[in-house]
Amino acid sequence: MPRFLARIPVLGAIAAMAVLIGCSFGVVDDPAGNAIPGAFVSYRVANLSGTTTGPVSLGSTSWTFAWSPGDPGSGGVNGIFYLNPWGTLNAGDTRTTFTGAGWTRIFSTKVGYDSRFIYHNRQFTSCGIAQNQGPYSAGPYPYSDTGASIDGLCAFDAITLRPSNTNYTKDPDMIVDARTLRDNARATGASCEGSGNTCLRVSVGTANVGEGDLWVVGNSNVNANKQRRFFRNGGFSETALPNAVFLFHPSHGHIHLQNWTNLRLRQFASNCNTEATATNCPVVGSPGQKISFCLTDLATFDTAYTPNQGYGCTFDSVTGAISQGIGSGHEDIYSRGLPGQVIGTDGLAPGTYWLEVEVNPANVNGQRSVIESDYSNNITRVQVTL
Repeated sequence: MPRFLARIPVLGAIAAMAVLIGCSFGVVDDPAGNAIPGAFVSYRVANLSGTTTGPVSLGSTSWTFAWSPGDPGSGGVNGIFYLNPWGTLNAGDTRTTFTGAGWTRIFSTKVGYDSRFIYHNRQFTSCGIAQNQGPYSAGPYPYSDTGASIDGLCAFDAITLRPSNTNYTKDPDMIVDARTLRDNARATGASCEGSGNTCLRVSVGTANVGEGDLWVVGNSNVNANKQRRFFRNGGFSETALPNAVFLFHPSHGHIHLQNWTNLRLRQFASNCNTEATATNCPVVGSPGQKISFCLTDLATFDTAYTPNQGYGCTFDSVTGAISQGIGSGHEDIYSRGLPGQVIGTDGLAPGTYWLEVEVNPANVNGQRSVIESDYSNNITRVQVTL
C-alpha cells in the first residue's frame, strides 16, 4: 500500500457504508515520507480557455491546512487534508468552493520548508461527492455515486515539501498549453506535407511549470547529449540523455530535439465526451509526426516562477555544439504555419473530435527524451470541429 494511503483513516461507520474515503484530499510530507502537519495548501484554476497566450490568468484562491493530531475530527492523522467543493459550511469554515475542473495550480508552504507550485489537470478526475459534508472541516468525507450526490471533482494530491536547510535537484515539469491548441485550421494539398489530401494544422505551446529550468546541452555529431539539472544552492549536475536525439531541420535552419510532442485526433462519442474519458475512443486520422522543437523561451507562462536565466536555441555548425532550453515558468510556442505541425484527416467525417497533444512522450520502451519531476500532466486535450 502506498505510504500516503496507509495514513488515511478508515472509520468503522464509514467502512460499513461501503463507500470510499476522501473527496478531494491529499497529504503533505517531506522527501522521506514524514508528514508535515499545518502546511498551507491553496488551489487556483488556471484559465487556459481561448487562444490568447502569455501569463496565465488564475482564478480566486481556495485553501486548507494539513491536519495535525490535535485538530478535531482529524483521526490523529498527520499531514492529511480534505476538501469537499459542494458541501455546506461548518463552524470555522471560511470558503464556499474548492476548485473547478481544468488545469489547477497548487501552492503549498510551511515555515522551515521551501514553498512549491504544482500544476495538475482536474479534467482527468471526477466522481460523485456527497453534498451534506462540510467543505473544509477535517473529514474524512465519504463519497458515492448514489443518493444526495453531485457529479464533481474528486482528486488526490501528494505534495512533497523539502526542508529549506537542504540542497536538492530542481527539475523541470512540462505541460501543453491548451490555449495554443485552439489555434488550428483545416488545410489541403501541399499544405498537408504528405500526410494526405486534407489535414489539420495545429499550434503547440509547451510550458515549463517545474521548480527547475530545462536546459539541454549536447552535440549533433556524437551521441553525448546531457540535461543540466540545477541544485537549490545554484550549482548543477549533468545527466546523460541516451534517448535525446538532435537533428538538423532544413526547413527551419536549426537543430531540433526529436520526439518532443505527439499530435493526434480521437473520435468523439457518448462514451468519451469528456477530457477524462477521451481515451475510451480510438485515435483516428494520421497522427502528427513526433514534432521536434528548438527549445527556447518565447513567452512567460506564469510570473510566479523565477528561472535561472533566459534561454535561447544555439547551434555551432562547425563544432556541432548545441544548447537550448525553457526556463521555469516560461513557454516555447510553435505556430501552425511552421513545418511539421500537421495531422492527416483523410476519410474523417465532419464533426467533433478530440485534439490530443503529449509533450516529452515515452518511446516504445517507456523512455523519454528529457527528465521531468512529473509525467502525469504531459497530455492536454481540446475539442475541435472538422
